[in-house]
Amino acid sequence: MYGMIHKAAREMALEEFGEEAWAAVLDTCALDDRHFISGQYYNDETTMALIGELVTQTGMTAEDLLDAFGQHWVKFVSASVYKSVIDMTGDNLVTFIENLNRMHDSIKATMSKAVLPSFRVLENSAPVIRVLYKSPRTGFEYFVKGLLEGLMDKFGETGTVSFKAVGGGTEYLIRRQLPG
Repeated sequence: MYGMIHKAAREMALEEFGEEAWAAVLDTCALDDRHFISGQYYNDETTMALIGELVTQTGMTAEDLLDAFGQHWVKFVSASVYKSVIDMTGDNLVTFIENLNRMHDSIKATMSKAVLPSFRVLENSAPVIRVLYKSPRTGFEYFVKGLLEGLMDKFGETGTVSFKAVGGGTEYLIRRQLPG
């Protein structure tokens, strides 16, 4: 994964859990400033060790931490140098999700080692959006759940997100609470 993921994890940890917890993560994982360069590629094991140690330091479950990190990721990227890319991806929840693959294609052009997932809207009815997520990586289902929750918040929507494994991927069910 790229250092921007590590930077987002650092920001969330410092904001939510404090400097002491973050210092313990750095110490246990033997990480330093070299591991937080946005455009630098780091192996997945380093990233997963960082997430695992955050779980240990916070006492949260891995699922809850990944969900919170997914929500934080939306805020982090929306306030980063990638804000313009995020803004161009869509001005509502469904359009944004439908354009995620296109956004990932443009990111892949500059971050050649990126292993990016794919998203496909399977259904878009008034209160329900069904999304198929596929990735060669495993274990990020709760991160994607948080990401979708964060996108709902970004676009001023409320509701719930659930998921289930399906052949070849994960299907997310977004139940939106409609106004009125």
